[in-house]
Amino acid sequence: MRGYIVKRSVPSLVFTGLLALGTVSTAHAELKIGVVDTQRLMNDAPQAKVAIEQIRTEFAPRERELQTLGASLKAREDKLAKDGATMTEAQRTSAEKELRDGYRDAQKLQAEIQDDLNARRNEEIARGLCLVGPHRDDLTLTLGDTTLLYSPGETFDATVVMKQAGRDKFGFVGLALKDAGNTTIGTFTIDDMVRTRTFNDGSRKYVSHTPCGADAVPPDSLSWTFHWKAPATNVGNITLYLAGLAANHNHALSGDDTYTLTVHLVPDSIILGAKNPIAGSSLRLWPNPASEAVYFTLEGASSGQTIHQAEIWSAAGQMVCITDLTENKLTVAGLEAGGYRLFLRDEDGAVIGQANFVKL
Repeated sequence: MRGYIVKRSVPSLVFTGLLALGTVSTAHAELKIGVVDTQRLMNDAPQAKVAIEQIRTEFAPRERELQTLGASLKAREDKLAKDGATMTEAQRTSAEKELRDGYRDAQKLQAEIQDDLNARRNEEIARGLCLVGPHRDDLTLTLGDTTLLYSPGETFDATVVMKQAGRDKFGFVGLALKDAGNTTIGTFTIDDMVRTRTFNDGSRKYVSHTPCGADAVPPDSLSWTFHWKAPATNVGNITLYLAGLAANHNHALSGDDTYTLTVHLVPDSIILGAKNPIAGSSLRLWPNPASEAVYFTLEGASSGQTIHQAEIWSAAGQMVCITDLTENKLTVAGLEAGGYRLFLRDEDGAVIGQANFVKL
């Protein structure tokens, strides 16, 4: 975060932070402006740029109002500094009071704008997370079980794919860690011992390519397969970490590109337990497959349960949407084609419905 401090003025710089979806705070006679990198919020997607432009247009009249007020205050402050010595005590006291009141009004206006901006920002972030998915295919991990739930002792078939045009050398390394303590968990096994291997580094266990498994013929992409067996008991959430390398084959440490990916697995006992779908409830989605939106109804839930929030998870273990719900409709037009899992939560965060769907 970058910071700017402006002494006793309200310049147009305020909206440099506002229109970047940043935060603004005031203290005494200082206005502190922080700028948040919006590209981290929405992956620099076209939808995000459209949202920012919409907010820019929406807040433009209020920006002009704030700029006009700032210019007026600056002119009055300059006049007081110039003429103060020739003013009577009463005139100077009155002018200083008017200036203080003016700054107070400016800070109040700025705070009101910030509150409104925060509300709009939260709306666009919630909406944008449903419109903007993980638009990437440079490094992917596909699991045979796409629910992203693990049962004790379950074996997952995994395929790693790397893509980058013009490259003919690729590599990867992966490991599975228990979220509680970041310790190695589960067991990696391989079928193709020529192109893949497992190895230990200290207490951690890894799966990776071999030197013979790094050549891409033809170039531009390469894939590997392995298996991962879940622990024999429920150990809580587990994260699969993957790193990939696309090399330019110049036999040097320059010009190579690295990629990272994480996939989150949740024990099925949590999803199906007491804090999750109510016995007898059934989540029905339509249409499925869907291209623009999915509609849903939760049948059999108790009368006291209300749907508050929706989460959509990709088959790669990434949460691509989290949004509050005001209707039984969820926009999915911005998601990439593939399989997804929808979770519906109540106000306490309990999962009260879940179902798979396919995005065309």
